[in-house]
Amino acid sequence: MSLTIFDDIYNEIRKRNIAGGYKSVPYSDEFVKYAAGYYGLSIDLVKRIIQILVNAHKIFAIEIIAEDKI
Repeated sequence: MSLTIFDDIYNEIRKRNIAGGYKSVPYSDEFVKYAAGYYGLSIDLVKRIIQILVNAHKIFAIEIIAEDKI
């Protein structure tokens, strides 16, 4: 796998975060679909690339989950 893809996805995330506004933090489902289509990759591969970037401390990710209903 080319390191260019990692750099491209990382730079796209940075660009969106710097932009500000309501789209400044890309939601994973929207961003994964965009990156998969734009770079011609499978959704699973894009998710793995993002996880590698998280593990390498290049990006910070948080998991948003639905609240517990009592």
